[in-house]
Amino acid sequence: MNSHPVIVQLMLLGSMLMAASQPLLSCPSSCGDIVVPFPFGTTRGCSLDESFFITCNKSYNTPKPFLNFDKIEVIDISIDGHMRIAASVVSDCYEKSGSQINGSISKLTLSKFHISSTRNKFTAVGCDTNALVEGSEEWNQMSAGCVSWCDYIDRVVNGSCSGIGCCQTSIPKGVKDFFIGVQSFQNHSRVKTFNPCSYAFVVEAEAFKFSSLDLKDLQKRKTVPVLLDWSIGNVTCLVAQKNLSSYACRAMQSECSDSSNGLGYNCKCLTGYEGNPYLDDGCRDINECESKPCQGTCENLQGSYLCFCPEGFEGDGKKDGTDCRPKGRAKTSIFLYIASVLFVPAVGSFWIFWRSKKKKVVKLRRELYIQNGGLIFENMLWKREPPKVFTAEDLINATDNYDVSRFLYIDKHNEPVYRGSLSDEDEVNRHDTHCWFTEFFTDKTLYDFIHDNASFLPWEIRLKIAEKTARAIMYLHDKMGPIVHGNIKSFNILLDSDYTVKVALPSLDGCMGTIGYLDPEACRLGKLTNKSDVYSFGIVLAELLTGEQLLNSDRPKGEEFLAKYFVSAIKKDRMREILVHRLVEMVNIEQLKKVAMLTERCLRDQPEERPAMFEVVTELQNVVEQLDNGRIVEQLDNVSRGQVSRQWVKNSTMLALVGFLDNG
Repeated sequence: MNSHPVIVQLMLLGSMLMAASQPLLSCPSSCGDIVVPFPFGTTRGCSLDESFFITCNKSYNTPKPFLNFDKIEVIDISIDGHMRIAASVVSDCYEKSGSQINGSISKLTLSKFHISSTRNKFTAVGCDTNALVEGSEEWNQMSAGCVSWCDYIDRVVNGSCSGIGCCQTSIPKGVKDFFIGVQSFQNHSRVKTFNPCSYAFVVEAEAFKFSSLDLKDLQKRKTVPVLLDWSIGNVTCLVAQKNLSSYACRAMQSECSDSSNGLGYNCKCLTGYEGNPYLDDGCRDINECESKPCQGTCENLQGSYLCFCPEGFEGDGKKDGTDCRPKGRAKTSIFLYIASVLFVPAVGSFWIFWRSKKKKVVKLRRELYIQNGGLIFENMLWKREPPKVFTAEDLINATDNYDVSRFLYIDKHNEPVYRGSLSDEDEVNRHDTHCWFTEFFTDKTLYDFIHDNASFLPWEIRLKIAEKTARAIMYLHDKMGPIVHGNIKSFNILLDSDYTVKVALPSLDGCMGTIGYLDPEACRLGKLTNKSDVYSFGIVLAELLTGEQLLNSDRPKGEEFLAKYFVSAIKKDRMREILVHRLVEMVNIEQLKKVAMLTERCLRDQPEERPAMFEVVTELQNVVEQLDNGRIVEQLDNVSRGQVSRQWVKNSTMLALVGFLDNG
């Protein structure tokens, strides 16, 4: 499996340099076939500021406009706040032998504009394709992935990007920079006859319709259109209107609206007017009468129009209104028509509603039962293990009737999360009852500790964290079902100041995990297994040993993802080079080697070649026992065997837990 990174960066450049509040009469209004409306301009002094400057490259037979000083080709500029640019397609191709033919990197830098969150899609095309996009929105990091797979070309559906041959996902609002990674699971070896390449790109949604013909060479596409959102300044309309000297909505018949994607504002002509609201007198009246909207006579007004019916007729005279009808027409037929329209469907609807209501109720109950742990409950009963059942009344008592003082936050499912406490007689033993619940946990994740450059996590602590995490996963596999966690990653391993380990956020609903941590076989088959957890845990071990990020474009080609980077280093006997240097200097190399070899086994592509979780625990425990007792951190000995946390709101009467329930 090889991978190839794609880097797309959209970075805000400096502060705006005011160039012209209004363009000169001599300013060009086009470049070749492309209209360049103000606030944009192609010569100095003709744009509102530097960020709206367009370079008109006349070296082509037909001149072409470019953003950012001849770097980004502009396809179209709309006065309503959109710009269409040409972005390169990233490909990753393989020969019949499985060797990589070529790959490409695309860089894109914008001055201040955003990728449209509503009009673009991150897209991956291929039958052996895994793509990851990472970027930032204001101060928050974002990531999304697309897995596209198929065995035969006749399985793909033209026009569909649901994961079979093509995958698409949305772009978050306010995104300014991108990092795109693409990898193949099997070097296209199974599909090389009809799909030798993987493709990944951001594209205007309406401009790309997937076809099976795209699998061979993307139909020779080298670029695709991407829609940008542009706006004026970085303030709202309310603030901008307080300074009329810099306020950009210059036309008398214009109005201001705040940008829907990031900061700034846009101007538009009022209803009934058209033109450029950024120019003095730029909005002109529309003569609606030219489109013949009236049944009778039309009279154009400034910003509007009137229709008049002929003598002897009544109504508003508009074709899309009440039209014109003879005066005095009997109203009885209208009444009968309205009565028939309302009464007959009402009788039929009542009967259909009565018949379907029971089915909907039964279906809803079953869905809620499954979503809220019903299958786990059935499994406990089948094993004759006594489960702890919390009723709705228990939860009301635990949360003081969901008192506002118990409210914590809204979770990712848009559900409220509360903090609750159980009475002494209802104390839950998580280890014996196998009951899913949530503990209030406020400190950092393992990811934070690994990548905190200000502090160093000693080997003893790293090893203990790995061993206790493995025990928690083993407990799920061997004692609770088995249950596949499905979402093992360093972000979900919670640690407090004493390094107490809690494995959080299992994917009990069957959703696939995070790209990069996800088992390649699970991606291919669309099914999680115990060995999927083993693979994900192997990534966590690799993070603990190397201190490396999951994805890094500076690594050798084909090794951008941590799993490939780590396995390649082990096979090439470069283990010392990739491990955290302080660990190599301070720790017995045999201990490091044992854990590194265990990690390599966890990361093997074939699930049957990976160890079971109880084997992982045994091997880690053997290394722990070799440590000098004086160097083991005492606090970690208090970690309960197999503690698992889950931020999970349940709303049924069986296994119902709302919010955070403290055990004690």
